[in-house]
Amino acid sequence: MAARSPTLIATLASGVLAVAPLTWWFGGRLNQDVGSDPDYLWQPPALSAHAELGIGLVSLGVAATALSALLWAVRTGRLHPEVLRVLAPIAAISAYAGALYSVATAPVIGANIGGGMMLIAGPPFVLAMLRISATTARRQARTRRLS
Repeated sequence: MAARSPTLIATLASGVLAVAPLTWWFGGRLNQDVGSDPDYLWQPPALSAHAELGIGLVSLGVAATALSALLWAVRTGRLHPEVLRVLAPIAAISAYAGALYSVATAPVIGANIGGGMMLIAGPPFVLAMLRISATTARRQARTRRLS
C-alpha cells in the first residue's frame, strides 16, 4: 500500500521538515552572559521573542498535523505501518539539523567547540540515517514483491 495522494505526501514531507525548527525551538536559546562581544560559529538573525514563539508554534502545528495524518493513513490502510521505519531516520536528520543550528548559533567566548563537533559528526550521522531508511525501504519493497 503506497501513499499515492499528493496531499498526504506533501503533508508528511512538511512534517519532516518542521522537525528542524521545532527541535531548535524546544531547545530554547543557548544564551549565557558571555560579555559584550560574543563569538559565534554562525551569527544568528536577530529574532524577537514573539518571532521565535511564532516559528515554534507554526512548526509544532505542522509537525502535529503531519503526525496525525501519518497515523490516520496507517490506521485506515492508506500507508503500511512499516513506512514509519522509513520516515523516522529522515525525521532524525531534521531534528539533528535543528539541534546543530541551536548549538552553532550559541554565543560563546572563543571557539564554539560543541558546534564544531556537531558539524564533524553531521555527515556520518546523515549518511547512517539515510542508509537505514533506504535499507528499510528496500527490504519492505522486496517483502511486498515476494508476498
